[in-house]
Amino acid sequence: PAPGKAWADWLIFTGIAGQMGANWAYASADGVMAEITQRVPLYVGMDFKNLTAPVSLQRKTEHYIYEGMSYTADVREGVQWATAAENDSSPKIPLQFVEPAKVESDETGLMLVAPRMLYDGGRLLAEADTVAAHILEPQLMLSGHDARKLGLTNGDQVTVSQNGTAVTVPVSINRTVSEGVALMPRNLAGRPAEKLVGPNGLYSTVNVEKS
Repeated sequence: PAPGKAWADWLIFTGIAGQMGANWAYASADGVMAEITQRVPLYVGMDFKNLTAPVSLQRKTEHYIYEGMSYTADVREGVQWATAAENDSSPKIPLQFVEPAKVESDETGLMLVAPRMLYDGGRLLAEADTVAAHILEPQLMLSGHDARKLGLTNGDQVTVSQNGTAVTVPVSINRTVSEGVALMPRNLAGRPAEKLVGPNGLYSTVNVEKS
């Protein structure tokens, strides 16, 4: 039917139920929602009276909300049901911290991790001139400790190798990188990180030498 003559969803289902012998005496969508609050424990307390009750805020200033425009919140924006953790009837699971086992390894070198960056050489951004300046060049990010240990400074060229595969990239000393870890962002020009960890790999042990 044309707009204005089509039935609302709840009315369509009520009509179908009536044809099948059910007696659903709903007069509006409000009636459907009212029954949900009575029959579904999760929705208890979410009746229209509670949903539209004025907000009681213990604030010294008026409460303003910004969602494209500023306005005073004088009614509720909704009611959130309690999570399972907040529900007293939920089973309580005792939690305790377990110290992770130390992994014994004979491997030497650094743990290379290949993360995705916000701006990379993927199809979405590689051909966009407006963001080209934000896309990183391939590089190896090291902690200051590891850089000093290897005798490296910012901009030094290094050869990163793993199982017969090697790539040469500049060093970038980064204070956010942990000791023993090297970062080489993936999805950059030439895909050097993927050559070392594989197309679907995330990390690998590598050797780093000054070129």
